[in-house]
Amino acid sequence: FETYFLNRADQAVALAKAVGKNCGVCLDVFHMNIEEKDMLAAIRLVGPLLTDVHVAENNRLAPGMGSIDWNAFVATLRAVGYK
Repeated sequence: FETYFLNRADQAVALAKAVGKNCGVCLDVFHMNIEEKDMLAAIRLVGPLLTDVHVAENNRLAPGMGSIDWNAFVATLRAVGYK
């Protein structure tokens, strides 16, 4: 969105794997809404590499004040083991 470096989850996974076992992935919901074709698929792709999630609505407001399906988002985080 604002850079040409690591805009999508697949790019972050590739970098994390290239760096090594001590490198994880942080997902940012606002940017995922812009860059990802399917945010839930992106979470599933990252899976156990997911170390952090930045939370904001598609309009940068608080969760629930935009169009993100938070129930599905949180359910997918739980499904991949994110705590």
